[in-house]
Amino acid sequence: MDKATLLQLAAPGKLPERIVFAASMVTIVAIFLANVWIGDPALRVYVLYVLPLLAIGMQSARRGYYLAGAVTALSLEALSFVYFGIPVTTLVGNIVLEGLVAILCLSVADTARVNYLKVLNLARTDDLTGAMNRRAFVRAAAQEIERQARYGGEFSIMMLDLDDFKGLNDKHGHHIGDQALRNLAEAIRNSTRRSDSVARIGGDEFVVLMPNTPKAACASICQQLRRAVAEGMKDSGYVVTASIGSVTFGQPPESVDVALRAADAAMYCAKHEGGDRVVNS
Repeated sequence: MDKATLLQLAAPGKLPERIVFAASMVTIVAIFLANVWIGDPALRVYVLYVLPLLAIGMQSARRGYYLAGAVTALSLEALSFVYFGIPVTTLVGNIVLEGLVAILCLSVADTARVNYLKVLNLARTDDLTGAMNRRAFVRAAAQEIERQARYGGEFSIMMLDLDDFKGLNDKHGHHIGDQALRNLAEAIRNSTRRSDSVARIGGDEFVVLMPNTPKAACASICQQLRRAVAEGMKDSGYVVTASIGSVTFGQPPESVDVALRAADAAMYCAKHEGGDRVVNS
């Protein structure tokens, strides 16, 4: 496993939280046993409890896991103090201090995880519409091509472009154009499945990756979306239609670019035929 893969796995929120929690609890117990086995309280082995607590905070959002980890660590620390015969006043002082340290560690780790996931989401998302951006879509499509090469099956790609979007901007202003794009993204999400990947890859160009979708099913979804776009835009106070092209792959395409070019060609066929229509290939 290379360094990049290891760093990716170690990133906040990347590992299964149940596995991380279980491993962290085992580590806490192991630290306690090591502390007792070494038998020298002066070494302060118990400070290592912060490491599994940091792991829990970095990989999980469950407050129950936080509480269980902190309580277990502090309880075992207190038990080790009793085992070593440390005075009660010292024991209480250390437990209070370590409790504050545990809260701080979990808080810092939780904040780091939340901020990391926010930044990651921004890096994958189109600011205006909330759809995927081109980079995220290319990654998802590459994974689907790899899956198809390994397991077979079909997948489809749909590309959509608003008809005369420039005219809409010129007549009503860019704020209306932006709202039209947001409405379009919402219409696409409502007309497709949760397993589909919706992305904005250009000004008014959207693309949808549809795993395990044969041509007939894709054609049906495209027609449903075409009607939804026309009706949705009409309800917003301006008439805009969409040209939609789709292509279904029974065999893996050479690359994501090849797949996108095929969908783009189908979409432009729909546009050249007058717009407000679907071309499936």
